[in-house]
Amino acid sequence: MTILALEGNSQALWGLMLERLHPTISEAADSLIAEGRYGPGVLEALKACEHEFASRSGAADCKDRALVIKTCLDPKRRGSIEPWTDEKHLLAFQNFCINAFIACRNPLAHGVLPMSASQAFSWLGVAHLMMTMMDPPVTETPSP
Repeated sequence: MTILALEGNSQALWGLMLERLHPTISEAADSLIAEGRYGPGVLEALKACEHEFASRSGAADCKDRALVIKTCLDPKRRGSIEPWTDEKHLLAFQNFCINAFIACRNPLAHGVLPMSASQAFSWLGVAHLMMTMMDPPVTETPSP
């Protein structure tokens, strides 16, 4: 599907995506995205994610974002390194989270990052991924 086609179908995609996002992300972005304000919607989602990282780590704020994220994604705190099988891969994900804030949240906060619907769609997926990976791994119960 081309970006142009994705832009044209964005309202249907937004409705589907927003109802399946982590509740913290959906709540932060929903009304802004519905208004077509994609940059502010993503910014609020990432701010909510950042606040959740700080809250879950016990930090007053995210001044040392790297420490806060590494605390939240620590394998002992989460109960395992799942879904990764190598701790280096979890470390790479921690770095990914840190760099997502640097690459998107900071430029959005300063109004220097334009945001299309398809880009916002992707960034909300990143925020959702960061939020769900803070939670302990979910073990699925096999169907009878």
